[in-house]
Parts: sequence; structure tokens; C-alpha cells
Amino acid sequence: MREEKDQFKDYEDLDVLLGEGAQGEVIKVRSNKDRKEYAMKVVESVKMSNKIFAEAIIQETLLLSKLDHENIIKVVDFYKVNGGPFVSVMEYRNSYDLHKIVTKPETIKRKNKKFAD
Repeated sequence: MREEKDQFKDYEDLDVLLGEGAQGEVIKVRSNKDRKEYAMKVVESVKMSNKIFAEAIIQETLLLSKLDHENIIKVVDFYKVNGGPFVSVMEYRNSYDLHKIVTKPETIKRKNKKFAD
């Protein structure tokens, strides 16, 4: 895994928060190389100071970077910022919001009907 001095050396921060969770946040970025938009997951350095947690995150990212399937968001880049967070850069898909789909009344009715059958 490479180490970088600057989190945004190869990417431009588009100042859009895509989400946040227990590990950190996901922001929208643009590659300085191919000008495509990506999602950048930033795992806080405090979390990465836990060796077991850090190893799990790195192993997960390595595995995801090797997978290639249409239903899996591909990891295209990852690195540790010197003295800072762990960063993974993934494909950005602006096609749908999974949370909205799963919580739509029609989806819930279908799930309930399926379990009742």
C-alpha cells in the first residue's frame, strides 16, 4: 500500500458529502488524471490507530479492489495519507439511492408478501 503526503494529490474535492458512518465519511471527488467523478471513502486516522481495525479495513479494501462484478462498486485506488486517514477511491454511481429503494412502501409490501407466502 502506498503512502501519500496529500489526500487530494490526485483528486479534486467536489465539496459533496455522499454519506458518513462509523468508519468515516464518503465524499465526491474528481480525478486529476481522467477527470471522472469518484467516491472517496476517508477512514479517520484515529480509527486507523487501532491495529486490528486498520488491518481489517486494509484487507477489505484489497479484496474489493480485486473484485469485478456489475453489482459491486469497484475500488480503483487506495492509500494511507502520511500522518492522516486511510483513503479508498471507488467508482461513483449516481443511478439510485439504495436506502430509498429498500424503504419504499412498495418494496416493503413485496418483502412482507414474500415472507407470508
